[in-house]
Amino acid sequence: MRVADASGEVGSVAIGGRQLYAYVEPGTTTGGWRVRLGLDEFEGLGVHPFQWVRVRLPRRGEEAVYFAGMREQPPFVWLDLRRTPSG
Repeated sequence: MRVADASGEVGSVAIGGRQLYAYVEPGTTTGGWRVRLGLDEFEGLGVHPFQWVRVRLPRRGEEAVYFAGMREQPPFVWLDLRRTPSG
């Protein structure tokens, strides 16, 4: 199931081989994506900033992206995923 609004959508994503639902929106300055998911879901992923991770986002195939950072906004966390480390 996917639910879209003007800037992003909620759908099934895979991060590091784990399937979950998250809100995904285009990164405004990075050329990548911002992904919002629950803090508890993030902690179970076993991924860390500044590494390459395999992801599958809504309407996209699986690809390797650079996990450039994160911002906690309890009870959620925003992940900054980029095509290259510099954006």
